[in-house]
Amino acid sequence: MAIITNLLVSAELGNVIAKLLDLLYQNIGNFGWTVVVFTILLKLILSPLDVWQRLSSRKQQKKMEALRPKLEKIEKQYKNNPDMLRQKQYEAQKEAHINIFSSCLPLIVTMVIFFVVFGGFRALVTYENELIVEDLDKQYVSYILDYNYENKILIDSSLSQEEKDFIAANRDNWDEMKNFCDSHYPGENMGFIEYDELKATDPEAFLELESILENEYDKQLEKTSWLWIKNVFKPDTGTSIIPDKKTFDSSGTGGIGGNSDNLNIHTSYTNLVQPALNKYSKSGTWDFKNWNGYFILPLLSLVTSFLYTALTQKLSPAQQSMGTKEQVEQQQKTMKMMNYIMPIMLAIFAVMYSAAFAIYYFMSNILSTLLTIVVTLITKQIDKKEEKNKGFNIRG
Repeated sequence: MAIITNLLVSAELGNVIAKLLDLLYQNIGNFGWTVVVFTILLKLILSPLDVWQRLSSRKQQKKMEALRPKLEKIEKQYKNNPDMLRQKQYEAQKEAHINIFSSCLPLIVTMVIFFVVFGGFRALVTYENELIVEDLDKQYVSYILDYNYENKILIDSSLSQEEKDFIAANRDNWDEMKNFCDSHYPGENMGFIEYDELKATDPEAFLELESILENEYDKQLEKTSWLWIKNVFKPDTGTSIIPDKKTFDSSGTGGIGGNSDNLNIHTSYTNLVQPALNKYSKSGTWDFKNWNGYFILPLLSLVTSFLYTALTQKLSPAQQSMGTKEQVEQQQKTMKMMNYIMPIMLAIFAVMYSAAFAIYYFMSNILSTLLTIVVTLITKQIDKKEEKNKGFNIRG
């Protein structure tokens, strides 16, 4: 039950993240820069918790350093009895008010934030791509209604005034216009002209419609492009710029997570995006011009993650583990392995999913590194002050 509750809470938090991102997006107008601003705001909001955790770890480490002689004595006394050794070490740390799980807190907080933010990004990417399709459909509906009105009703002198008044009042109503045209102009290619009929009977008008849909998608890409990336809703890789139906409907790796069959649109998803697909489709694997990105963000994310990890290890003393020498060495190896696995795993996410997430991950690494440097400089000044006061008290 607890697991289900946690998942529901995470989903709700993810929804809150998506709403915050959408609010910023409406005001900024470009999704890539929205992610940059969001990351900065999130880091500012969480920085007090981050600073508290770092200062808490520093206090724990000082207590551990003071306790180390006693721990070494315990290790010599019980080196042949690992179970008793761990128990005595635990009792000594508890007596010194040392929280042995404090070193796990950063990893736990990082993972929780990651999954919540990732869920928020996934939800908003789906939502925004559905809006793009709906905007394309609006252009399609407007053109088809105007075409039927101008090429049928407007030139039909046999219509009564009542019929003219009715259709004028419902000119923007798809269902009414369709029913009227189908009933008044029966026969193949004679009723309400839609996508397929227009393509078959009026190639010139069909090309005009495709141009309108292509231009509409270009307008959308102006809001979803960021620096070298054409569409931040797709990965910063050699993938295509425009999601086809399979990609749009897929909730798996690299998918948008939408459901085109459930959208309230008046033609198929493929018909609406085909003009943009034709314009931006790759002619081959190495058609760099039509790559969505160039693997830059995943690489930068990986490099900055390793730099942040290395810097943290250098500036923060290692936590003292419990157990025999061999057990401590094994624990340290496991932690070292995790320091490699986590950056690689997140970099893989940056390759597989939207570039928006990769922007967040990269910016988060940069900001975390800067915060680590600032906090370290502050704590060093505190240490110097404490050492100075300690020396003064001794002389006094």
